[in-house]
Amino acid sequence: AGDGIEAGPPADGARRLIGIDGALVDAVRLLMQHAPLLAEQIVSENKVKSAWSDEALALLASRFHVSREVILRRLLTNNLTTEDFYRRKRDQFQGEYESRQKSEGGFSSPPQEALSLAGTSFVQLVLNSYYQEKITSSDVSDFLEVRLRHLPAIEKAVQNRVAEFGAVS
Repeated sequence: AGDGIEAGPPADGARRLIGIDGALVDAVRLLMQHAPLLAEQIVSENKVKSAWSDEALALLASRFHVSREVILRRLLTNNLTTEDFYRRKRDQFQGEYESRQKSEGGFSSPPQEALSLAGTSFVQLVLNSYYQEKITSSDVSDFLEVRLRHLPAIEKAVQNRVAEFGAVS
């Protein structure tokens, strides 16, 4: 993973994204650049480079408007954690997500699912690329793993999140 672009959720979608449009790849890079993450005090002061607390991952994810998994993947691509630790945390995150699903009645709508799995920034990137005709509707469906009929609800959910939490950079 030389440039680490595959770190954006969903991983397969981001990898396919690389082959579609160079400008879109640049936008993905801007979402989660190496230097700002590495300059964070939490990162530079972490004594045990292979282990990261849930609190540290959550704080970094919040600062960069991405998921904890994206942060952890970026740490892995910078040799600041191990593949084993990454896989264990990823399994933990998936378990937490599944537990939330069960406690909330076991069903989440496609917009909730897309935003939860991909993150608001990635969903906005995909939607903006679609509006600018850089990707097709089929690409949108693939990247967000939803049917196109859910697109209006996803757009509304993104607008609501941006209104609630402020602009996503």
